[in-house]
Amino acid sequence: MLKHGHGDIDKAFEKSVEDLDEYLKTHDLNDFLKSFLITLSTYATGSSKIKEHHINDMVRVVKNNSKEDLSMTLAQKWKNEGIEKGREDGILIGEEKKATEIARNLKRLGIDVNAIVEATGLSKEEIDSIYR
Repeated sequence: MLKHGHGDIDKAFEKSVEDLDEYLKTHDLNDFLKSFLITLSTYATGSSKIKEHHINDMVRVVKNNSKEDLSMTLAQKWKNEGIEKGREDGILIGEEKKATEIARNLKRLGIDVNAIVEATGLSKEEIDSIYR
């Protein structure tokens, strides 16, 4: 808890604003925003693995002075990206399971392994492992 009077906090804040103003006269605003947003995101999420494109999105929203709620906008975008990634992963898993099922049925029917490789896209090793 801060033990300073409001006057001390106000002065400290004013000094910080002045320092920031001076800093931005000699430094790129994008670099400052990226650094600030990385620090803020790391604090908020507990993770230092913030993706570059997420930071760039935040910089764009801040610079455009968007009236949207930044945290909600980005949270929704990240949620949608997660859902899309999960959907893509699920499709791949389903395709692999189906190819394995087809290979198992073809092998059970006595179809040549080379024909199964061509039909399913699985490798000979993957087909052989089905029956190990």
